[in-house]
Amino acid sequence: MTPTDHEFDARMRALLRTLPVDGGAPIALPRRRFLRAAIAAAGGALLAGGAGGLGLAYAATPALVRAAAAHVREESGLRGEFAPLAPVRQALGLGPNAPFPGTLQLCKRCVVAGRPGWHVSVFLDGLGYVQIIALRETVDIPAGRGWWLGEHWQVLAQPHRDPLILLSPSAAALHEVARRLQS
Repeated sequence: MTPTDHEFDARMRALLRTLPVDGGAPIALPRRRFLRAAIAAAGGALLAGGAGGLGLAYAATPALVRAAAAHVREESGLRGEFAPLAPVRQALGLGPNAPFPGTLQLCKRCVVAGRPGWHVSVFLDGLGYVQIIALRETVDIPAGRGWWLGEHWQVLAQPHRDPLILLSPSAAALHEVARRLQS
């Protein structure tokens, strides 16, 4: 470098120091998504190796529940009512004037693994969100519950009603919504 290069660099550094700095939102890595992706990759490796608890959780989770969880992740930022409430209430087994099992956040038509359904998101104070996928056709999926990648799930398969898939990061919220829908 020549002496003029040093002078130019020094002037530019001094100029950059005088520029205002935006005090906006702090820059942070999306850790949750990163961790979920890392756990999913590790789970795939464990499953391929034929061992590990995560691999067993994957095998125990029905494919339709995994597809519903992926669908819920895609629509995680949506809020609002985009569908008529009467058929949704009927799909959930609620009467025409019965309250939803929490504060309604999202109500829309959806397709999960090629199957039509309703995507309903409710919020319970002190417990958190629960995503409800109410399938609009009969599907052979057994009732059950489990955990997969930080998401608790439960399938409510009841006679004379299409199955409901409940998803929530909170086991307590999931249990409470299931209780309200089954009563």
